[in-house]
Amino acid sequence: MTVSPASPPINTFQDILNVLEQDPQLLQSMRGYILDQELRELPNIVADLVGAVNQLAAVTSANTERIDRLEAVVAQLVEVTRSNTERIDRLEATVAQLAADQAELKATVAQ
Repeated sequence: MTVSPASPPINTFQDILNVLEQDPQLLQSMRGYILDQELRELPNIVADLVGAVNQLAAVTSANTERIDRLEAVVAQLVEVTRSNTERIDRLEATVAQLAADQAELKATVAQ
């Protein structure tokens, strides 16, 4: 590490930190010396992950909206099915009554 002659003497770890804070180039050189390539790439990896998480959140939100719409449609279909079932039940009862009335009429005519 090259320190300019005007730099204060370095006797403690804090002195090293003070010099690094004052010289961004020296700080960058120190990072390159201390950190391996994987650790130096970590900020980019984290930024990529943040982007991917944001995209996933957007897709999840869109899918949640689609699911909500589908649930509403299914609820409407269930209601229509119930209504149709009730109508079919009434029609079956009417047909059964008509069949009974017809049988009674046949019996009356046959006498």
